[in-house]
Amino acid sequence: MRPRTVTEEILLGIFRGVLGLPELSVDTSFFDLGGNSLTATQVVSRVNAALGVRIGVRDLFQSPSVAQLAASVVGAAPQSDPRPVLEARERPDRVPLSVAQQRMWFLNQFDTSSAAYNLPISLRLTGALDRDALRRALDDVQERHEALRTVYPDSADGPIS
Repeated sequence: MRPRTVTEEILLGIFRGVLGLPELSVDTSFFDLGGNSLTATQVVSRVNAALGVRIGVRDLFQSPSVAQLAASVVGAAPQSDPRPVLEARERPDRVPLSVAQQRMWFLNQFDTSSAAYNLPISLRLTGALDRDALRRALDDVQERHEALRTVYPDSADGPIS
């Protein structure tokens, strides 16, 4: 059966996207279509974002078809506290250490020769190694992840990152 309301159309699109199915009926159970508890959390998250409501995974289990869920969503509580938009900010010159970073710094200062937090790994590579490509790949990973570039220089005010 085809969607009868805008809400059903939106829910049908969400079901299709999560399940990867091009066609489905509004009366078929999400779980009969291959949905499970993990994909149910994706559906719930997308429904909440798309419709501005607050439903839980239990609601999808109790109303597993598009038609049933659409009826449930109509009576659902609206999201009262939308999450703030995450935006990149300008990084200050001095960033104080988090509690976890302070602990790591302290332990390192206590025993500078300790390798307790090193993660050794051994890899067996086959074929010719393109050292330049490997170096560029590792540089790219380091560039994208600030934690891999973090150092804790000591200053008059204590360590900073």
